This record gives sequence, C-alpha cells and structure tokens, in this order.
Amino acid sequence: MKSKAESKAGAFGVAVLATCLWGLSGTAAQVLFQRYLFPPIGLVTLRLFIASLLLFVWFKPKWPKDHSKQIIIFGIFGILPSQLFYFLSINYANVAVATLLQLLFLPIVATYEILVHVYKFTFSHAAAISLAMFGTILLVISGPTLELHITLLGFIFGLLCAVAAAYYTIASKALTKVYGSWSITAWGFLIAGVASLPFGTATLIHQEFTLPIIALIVFVAFFGTVLAYGLYVRSLQSLTATEASITATGEPIMASVASYVFLGVLLSPFQYLGGGLILVAMFFLRNVLKISKEEDIPKAES
Repeated sequence: MKSKAESKAGAFGVAVLATCLWGLSGTAAQVLFQRYLFPPIGLVTLRLFIASLLLFVWFKPKWPKDHSKQIIIFGIFGILPSQLFYFLSINYANVAVATLLQLLFLPIVATYEILVHVYKFTFSHAAAISLAMFGTILLVISGPTLELHITLLGFIFGLLCAVAAAYYTIASKALTKVYGSWSITAWGFLIAGVASLPFGTATLIHQEFTLPIIALIVFVAFFGTVLAYGLYVRSLQSLTATEASITATGEPIMASVASYVFLGVLLSPFQYLGGGLILVAMFFLRNVLKISKEEDIPKAES
C-alpha cells in the first residue's frame, strides 16, 4: 500500500505531466500558425469540437437545466475568449510569451477576491502582484528604450487571455461544485465551439489539411486538451487545488524549451528575467492565498 507521501509525489508528477502537455500544445499551435499558416480561429473551433466530442462520448454529461443561462454565458464569455485570445497571442507573439501572460490571471483573480472580501488585503498580496507586474514589464518592454519585445497585438491578446481566464476561473467555481468539472467542461467547450463555428468555418473553407497539419490538430485537441485536463483533475484526488496549481508554472517553462527545440525561438535576457519574476510571483501568491484561507477558517467557525 502506498504511503500518503508517495501518493502525493505521484499525483504531483501527474500534474506536472499535464502542464507539460499544455506547454507542448501551445508549441504545436505555434507550428501550425507560423509554418503552415493555419488560422487561429479555425484551430479554436476544431479544438473545442474535437475535445467536447471526446468528453461527451466518455462522460455522457446531462444538460445542467437549472443553470442553463450560466453555462451558456460561461462557454461564450469564459472558455471561448480564453482559448481564442491565447492562440491569437501565440500567433502575434510566441508561445512562451503568450503562456507567461496567461498566468497573470491569478493576480487578477486575487485582486477580485480581495475586492469582494474573500481575502483580506495584505502587504504580501501587494508584493506578489507588484512583482508580477514588474515581471510583465520586463517581459514585453526592451530595457531603457521602452520598445516592445513583441508585437502590440501579441501583448494585448495575451492580457485579454489572462482576463478571460480569470473570469473562467471565477465563473466555474459555483457550477463545478454542483455538476462536476468534466460535465461543465464538456458543455462549456461545446457551447464555445458552436459560438465560434460561423467564424472558424469561414477560415477553414480553403484550408489544406495535410497529414502533419491533422497530426498537430489532434495533438492540440486530445493530448493538449482532454488528456492534459484529465491528468490535472486526476492529480486533485491527492493534491489540494493550491498544490496542483503550483505545477502550472511548468507550462511556460516547457513551452519555452519546446519552442526553442522545434522553432528556434529564443527570448532576450530581459524577457527570461521577466518571465522568471512572473513565475516567482505566481508561486508566492498561491502560497499567500493558501495561508490567508487557512487563517480565515477559525474565524469563520467562531
């Protein structure tokens, strides 16, 4: 029989594998965009439909009829923009930068939860959020010249992805508690896919589908979406949400390594420093939120 420590170590490894698959998925998307000129919105539509089809075949989720309006809003304004803006940021910048900017969703969520009094604002919160902001400046701005390291659109879409991911995180909490993560994800993906269909189809009409392109799409949709998410959820059986979410910092690292190996993409020293500061801020902020939550438990019970 496995000890608790062994189970936790194994679960942590599973969560790391999931984040690595997410990082590789972003690199595969960048290959599609840059090498094969594949349209980002077309990839979003295909990814959402393929992933939702697999989830429906496996889990057969029932329609959450008591929260129909909420799940439709969640799919259209949560899942769809977070997917689309992420791929657009990759298209106009690169996967390493896009993944790092996406991680800024956590300071946004933390700020929101402080404003609505989920957590009390402390110096530690301010320090972590400030560090993330400074890291972002180094990531996108070139030293004393203040020129952008990346295109303006790549930066804007990366920030919009973080905002959408923050909304996705906040909006999914109540729904997931009632219906479970797989059910909400399956319906959210399907609704987002339907919403993207008119735009995605238009970009795919004249698109050539060669074997390498099909293989990359399948990798993004299955390994980088369904399997990665499944492994991450599996890890939560032995890890807390905070412990599992810490492994998300491995995604930009894997994306950076993979984009260099497969595409020869290198960031500047300032960008690597900025990315490192963002990762440190994310790790620090997650621990701050965990401690704040634990400190609030006795007060809630008293």
